[in-house]
Amino acid sequence: MSRLTLGPGHRGAVGDALSVALPDRSRPRLRGLAYVLVGLRVPSIPLPSFRRLGGVERTPARPLVGLVIVSHSARIAEGTVELAAVMAGPDVRLRAAGGAADGSLGTNAERIAGAITEADAGAGVVVLVDIGSAVLAAETALELLPREIARRTRISRGPVVEGAVIAAVQASIGQALEEVLQAAEDAAGLEKR
Repeated sequence: MSRLTLGPGHRGAVGDALSVALPDRSRPRLRGLAYVLVGLRVPSIPLPSFRRLGGVERTPARPLVGLVIVSHSARIAEGTVELAAVMAGPDVRLRAAGGAADGSLGTNAERIAGAITEADAGAGVVVLVDIGSAVLAAETALELLPREIARRTRISRGPVVEGAVIAAVQASIGQALEEVLQAAEDAAGLEKR
């Protein structure tokens, strides 16, 4: 068994760090870790920071997959990005593309295209969308992008919040585009109880 300690920025009722035991075979791929962390049901404990793992500062050796959160509500998109950023750390490019151009509820293909461009570090982008027309707006945004960026962008069928958090963690550990997309989509089957 290996032990992964998350922190040291974590401060809460139970101490200064959250420690998770991992079987040695899971060490190269921490996919299960995202499910463990999302499954925590302790509201008095702030979510841990992934900026430092095991006391060692992380810097990505290669570009990481970025994420764009598309919602009809700017506040939902921004809040989801905030939550996913706490879990993934500063290395993953997370962008919110919520609301219509005038600030009302809705979606905006140009705003989504801009967010995809900003989120792309060269490894691709996963776009998570809330409902109906957000999918159409995201598809339209792909048509506005340079072909190279559009080719490495995927629109997820996964849930926005859970999918974003799990995908962001997977991106932060260097998973490839298709693996990050699959993690976002697998979040649809996440047990909440």
